Amino acid sequence: MDINDKLADLQTRLTYQEDDLRVLNGIITRQQSEIDSLRAEFDRLRTRVGSLAESSPVSRIPEPPPPHY
Repeated sequence: MDINDKLADLQTRLTYQEDDLRVLNGIITRQQSEIDSLRAEFDRLRTRVGSLAESSPVSRIPEPPPPHY
């Protein structure tokens, strides 16, 4: 393998690596967007559950101990 073949091989590898990096960057960007969306939804649900628990009359009634006590 002469120097020109080695150079061509390196250029080919670089091209594939650059393409792989672009693809992976797109995947990571989409995943981060989905994570952000899921976090926002989780926060909304946590707030909603918290407000439901506070306004529930059942949460203010003391629960008797289980029968085995």
